[in-house]
Amino acid sequence: MTNPPDLRADSFYQNPWPVYAWLREHDPVHWSEQFGAWIVTRFDDVMAIMRDPERFSNAGRQLEILERLPGDAQAKLGLLMEFYRQGGLINSDPPAHTRLRKLVQRAFTPSAVERIRPRVQAMVDVLLDRHAATGRMEIIRDLAKPLPSQVIAAMLGAPEKDRPQFGSWADQISRFLGANPLTVEIAFEAQTAIVQMN
Repeated sequence: MTNPPDLRADSFYQNPWPVYAWLREHDPVHWSEQFGAWIVTRFDDVMAIMRDPERFSNAGRQLEILERLPGDAQAKLGLLMEFYRQGGLINSDPPAHTRLRKLVQRAFTPSAVERIRPRVQAMVDVLLDRHAATGRMEIIRDLAKPLPSQVIAAMLGAPEKDRPQFGSWADQISRFLGANPLTVEIAFEAQTAIVQMN
């Protein structure tokens, strides 16, 4: 591979590891025209970036992306823009990020995780049982994707009948967070999900 890798190719999504290995060896801090972003592939470089919020800030990142949308769309996305203007865990730097992370960490201490183990195991069993008759399942779609939102919904005290809705909201918000390029439609979906979730 001598040309910049095609990070939107189906082959990359099927098996990204050779591309990552090539990038680590030949272009560890790679500018991707496709994504309009830097792709950093070496552990030490990634850790240096994460430890330097002065130069590599995470604060306001989603808001900056929203501000690239047309003005008429921004006017209709006021709730989403205000949501990300307030920061939050994934959109902040220390010390705000540190404070918020400490609040969340309490729910994920080893003892807290051990207490919810039976509930999580029951959820996994239900997801696996749906495919027991065929003996086949698509592990990402059928287990790894729905499980985290179901666990979080349960931790928040959502009734079991409402947990699939949490998965739908999580999908819409995740799609927004990972969109490249961001479309107005994806932003509207995320705004609707955040309003409904709140």
